[in-house]
Parts: sequence; C-alpha cells; structure tokens
Amino acid sequence: MASQSFAYTVHINALAVLQGAYTGVATPVYLNVTKGTGIVSVHAGNATVAQDTVQSINYAVDYAASYLGADKNAYNYNFTIVSGGSNISGPSAGLPFALLSIAALKHEQLPGGFVATGTVTQNGTVGEIGGISDKARAAAKAGARFLIVPYAPNDSFEYNLYYVSQQAYGIPLVEVGNVSQAIPYVFGNAAAMPLGFNITVDYNASQLNSTSAICPSCAAQDSNFTTLVNSTFDLLSSAISNINGTAFGSAKNQLMGQMDQYKEIGSRGYLYSASDLAFLDYPEAFLLDNYRAYNVTSAGAVINNIYDYCISATAPQLTTSNYEYVVSAEARYAWAMTDLEAAGEQLNSSQSSDQVFAALVTASRAYAWCSAVQVLYNTSSSMGGTPVAQSDQLQSYASSQIRQAMAKYGNQLYVNESQYSYNIGEYSAALYSLAYANTFYNTSASTNLRAQSNESGIYSMITSSLASANGVWPREFALQSYFYLQQASLAPNASAASADLSAAYSTAQLSFNIDSVDAKISGGLVPVNSTLAAPTPQLSQIEGELNLVYGVVIILIIVVIITLLILIVHIIGHRKEGNQPVRTRRAR
Repeated sequence: MASQSFAYTVHINALAVLQGAYTGVATPVYLNVTKGTGIVSVHAGNATVAQDTVQSINYAVDYAASYLGADKNAYNYNFTIVSGGSNISGPSAGLPFALLSIAALKHEQLPGGFVATGTVTQNGTVGEIGGISDKARAAAKAGARFLIVPYAPNDSFEYNLYYVSQQAYGIPLVEVGNVSQAIPYVFGNAAAMPLGFNITVDYNASQLNSTSAICPSCAAQDSNFTTLVNSTFDLLSSAISNINGTAFGSAKNQLMGQMDQYKEIGSRGYLYSASDLAFLDYPEAFLLDNYRAYNVTSAGAVINNIYDYCISATAPQLTTSNYEYVVSAEARYAWAMTDLEAAGEQLNSSQSSDQVFAALVTASRAYAWCSAVQVLYNTSSSMGGTPVAQSDQLQSYASSQIRQAMAKYGNQLYVNESQYSYNIGEYSAALYSLAYANTFYNTSASTNLRAQSNESGIYSMITSSLASANGVWPREFALQSYFYLQQASLAPNASAASADLSAAYSTAQLSFNIDSVDAKISGGLVPVNSTLAAPTPQLSQIEGELNLVYGVVIILIIVVIITLLILIVHIIGHRKEGNQPVRTRRAR
C-alpha cells in the first residue's frame, strides 16, 4: 500500500454492554491516521480505558497493516472513544477496531448500516464475546441492517443465543471466524443473510431393529418405565407448543419433527433413548419459550417457581419392590438441586442478558429432572413390596466410595452430586451418581474404549449386560447402547460413527456400573426399624430388662442389710461374754 501524505479520519459504532444494567449501547469510535512512527494512542475523555481494550486496539492495528501490506510504523493511530463518561473495558470491540483501522489505512469511509462485535488476535482471528442479546437489541434500536458476530458452533449455547437474539429483535446476524471474512460484507456487496436454525438429526428410526431382537423379555417388563418416557414427551411437547411461531417458526417446526422421531424410537423399544433425546432438546425449547425473561427479576421468578416445584416432591416409603425407582428419583433430585444452585449463582453474578439466559437454561434442566422425580415417586407409590430402610453399612460404604471418588476425580459434577445426596441421608442415590462418575470420568475406561471401540466388542458387552441385569435401569442403558451401536452403522461419516461408538461403549459400561450398585443397595436394605448390626429393642423389652435389673439390685441390698445385722448381733454378743467375772478353779 502506498504511504498517504495526509491525515484521514473514519468512524464506526462499536457495541458495548453497560455492566449490571443489561443494556447494550452503540458507542462511536473515531480513528485519525497520520504520517508517523507507529504510535497508537487511545482517548476517552474523562473515562478510563482498561488495558485489555488497549491491547485489543493494538492487535487490530497490527492485523490491519498486515492485511493491507502496509508499513505499520509509517503512521500514527489516534483512537477516540465517545463513551459518555462510562469507563471502557473488555476486548470485545476488537473486530470493529480492526475494520476501522483497515478503512483508515485505505482512506475509505466505512458504509453505514452495520455494526460488529468480537475479539481479535494479531492474525485476525475473531473470538467469542459476551452480551450478544443486549448488543443485538442495541443494534436493532440504532437501525443497523445487520450485525457481524464471531462464529459459534451450530449446537452451542452461544449459537442458540444468536438465533434467539436475531429473531427476537429482527436483525440478521452474520458469523465470521476471521476479520478477512467480514471484509466482503463491509467493503463489498455480500448480502447479509439471517442465521438459520438447524437442530434436525436423522436417527433413521424406521431402520432400527426392535429391541426384541436382542432382548425378547424386555417389552413385558417396561410398563412402569413407559410412564416416565411419556411424561418426558409431554414435557417437551408442552414447551414446543408455547414457542412463538411467528418469531421462531423454523425452530418450532424442527423440534416438532424431532419429537415425532423420538416417539417412533420409543415405539421400537428404546424407551430410555427416546426419553433421553427428548430431555436433551428441552432446554432449547425452554429458552425459546422464555426469551422475554432477560432481566434478573423475571428470570429470578422463573427459577424460584422451579425451586418450589422441586421441593414439593414427596418420596414414598422405600420398599423391596420400588427401591430402584425411588433411588433413581432421589439421584435426579440431587442433580436438580445442584443445577438450581448453579443457576442461582449464574443469575446473582450476571452482568449481561447472556448470563441471565444461561441461568434460565441451567434451571430448565432442574425442572426437567424434577418432573422426572415426581413421576418416579408417583410410580413407586403403587409398586408395593416390604418397607425397608438403608442400613448403617450402606451409609459407611457410600462414605468410603465418595472419599475414593474425590481423591480420584476431584470436584467433578457427579461427585459433588453424590456428596449432596449423602449429606441429606440418601446414601443409595449417592452411589447412583458415583456410578455415572465411574463411567464418564474413569481414564482407564477411556483406554478400554480405544481398545474395544468396535461393533462386535460393544455388542458382546451389551448382550452380557442384558444377561446379568436385574433391574430396569441397567437394562435400559444396555438397550441405549444397542441404539447407539446401530446409529454408528447408519452414520453419514466416520466422525459421526466414532461419536456413536463412543456413546455405545459408555452406556454399556454404565449398565454394568448401575447393575453393580443395584446389587450393593439391595444387599444394604433392611426391614424398617432394624439394622444389619443388631436388632433395635422395643420399648416394652427395655422396660422388662430395667425391671429385672431393679429386682436384682433390691435383693442384693436386702442380703447386705441382713448380713450387716447378723454381724452386729454377733459383735454385741461377743462383748457381753467378755464382761463376765473370771472364774478360777479352787484348789482341793
């Protein structure tokens, strides 16, 4: 690029979020380029500019000069940020700074009608930012035709926020991974097309083998579990029906299509797989349904309602017939309360609407868990069986297993959830969470996965698990493994097949681990009012034993008194005999 002999000034509106106010603002930024020696200066009136913002500006200038092939040190760069007195911090204006620098070095004004946000590195990579919802609202309010944002994976929470913000505020969002990808939209004629929303996954439900092919007896045993599956379907369907079809019509239709697939998967016997897939879609549907709850007050009310719903669940009496359902419900209750605690922390520390939405999504998982808890408790109430309680030995075993897991895995989620269950006296539920920890955090299991991640090896694991499984959960996890094994064979590419094989192995391993825990729990349950260590004496028995002790003590006291009386009489008689006159024998 040829050196310019005169100064040139350009300007752009950079998006910022007023921290704690959940409000985005379009902040004017001016750049004056003059002949110089590479000096970069930043001014913001009486406001301060944080070091991370200054560094972002320097990266932007470095990239602009490199992109244009210019000598950076041939110019001075004088940035002026019109902040209205608010202090400036954060690197998220790197992308607009870079576009501003390119325009200034080209001596070309930036076209109006667009705004941009994103961090930037010296090589032009555009990175993630926060507060996208607040910024999109501010961009729409300012009349921008489109908003350029950093690339986000299609299945990520960030992408979901992009879509929600775009549809809610009516402004197209354009994703870029590098500053160079933004150039055609800013300096060229590239049309800004709205982001799409694609959650559709083809599970080839019509090609799945029925579970009867691998487990002929499973269908007859699943009537209670079907209730749980249908309740999860109802939960997702209800959220989908509440979605605003005008703003989010494409997403709503896709979710309905996925729901139809899950029902067919369930009809082929893969009950847990169908329920699990519906469960995983629920947070997305919940976010679309609750997108207006972007402030702390409204989001806090939603979370509090979920909390009240969760604590309203009442556990039935644990019995020999329902313990699997009750224990799994109690484990899910711990997962829900852990999620609610996290949601509260996210909300209390939030500085932008993004963090408020993140808290809502976390709370939505808690609501789904608690919905399952309510169903499992209700189902358990009608299953009969002998009333039982958890023994002291089960408590001791859970305690030792938690200590081992803490030493092995640290403060991982399932470990923390097991600790929560233990602290409220649900030792069996703690063991359920530890089964998940030992499945998904176990590095040796990961090594085995690499060694056994082939269809025949995993199929052997599945058949072995089904042959030994004594409960509903081990059986359902084994069948879920079979579901993913078939998905691997139907996968569209090697990467998807590898992911499905990994899921198949993990769920087969989980089946074994839960079965082992079930056996431990079953052996650690004792009839109500008893423990394995010794029978608890009844009140009448205790009274009888006390009366016996009292009787023995009274007899002993009487014997002692009589003995003392005899001794006293003997001593007195001996003294009288000693006081008689001494009689001597007379001599004859």
